[in-house]
Amino acid sequence: MQKQLLFLFITSTTLCFSQKKKIVLKGVLKDTLGVIKNANILNLNTKKGTFSDHLGGFTITTSVDDVLQISSIQHHSQKITISKKISQKKKIIIKMYTKNYILNEVEIKRHNLSGNLLIDIKKTPKDTISELVNKMMDGIKSMTLNEIMNMPTGSDEVHLSKSAAPGIPNVFTDGIKLYSGTIGGGYQKKRREERKKRKQKEQFPDKLLRDFGKHFFFTELKIPKDKYYHFIEYCSYTNIASLYYNKKLFEVIELLKKESVQYLEIINKK
Repeated sequence: MQKQLLFLFITSTTLCFSQKKKIVLKGVLKDTLGVIKNANILNLNTKKGTFSDHLGGFTITTSVDDVLQISSIQHHSQKITISKKISQKKKIIIKMYTKNYILNEVEIKRHNLSGNLLIDIKKTPKDTISELVNKMMDGIKSMTLNEIMNMPTGSDEVHLSKSAAPGIPNVFTDGIKLYSGTIGGGYQKKRREERKKRKQKEQFPDKLLRDFGKHFFFTELKIPKDKYYHFIEYCSYTNIASLYYNKKLFEVIELLKKESVQYLEIINKK
């Protein structure tokens, strides 16, 4: 009886171990135009990631039921669950779909430039955002996150807590008001919100670089200039965009510092 129980225990243990056995998965990323290089492949269970090479290939350690998140700036992100079939083959081909971008309208306005560079450059407002961010960075380098979060709100920051201006309903020429929720109002509102989110996502990397400055990313964090957009895409699985648009800049800085360490380790191994 004891031998039978011991046999059953060893058998069940072996089965459980085999189900969660680590495997080295090889894959290729493709779209309708060919292979996809420099895409980010992240194992959401182990938090370990890698990038596709110039042939679209990648190698990553996985187990059954692990979830891989594949991200690329020009493609829609995907999540792939590792099944037993994929685990046995140890190979996978993933097809990704290209994003479609809609360009915004550009309005050309009249200007009062004279054509003389020395005169016109004095009239152009100076971009002091990078200078302010650099000064702010110098002041917070020695501070902890708790000290930063407990800083009092200055008089020049009160405007950040103001509520949004109330919406003004549309009015027809006959005086009939059309409020949100009436004829097509809900649908149009949803479309506007979707366009706003898409626009924010597309503009996020450039806004981040403009607000924090090149010195912060390329000197402080040591991110290679040609890998900047790749690094921001790598950070997309975090809540960094939401923190940025909610004005939580200090948390964004701490998050970028943390993610840059692992990112540099990954690209330096390749």
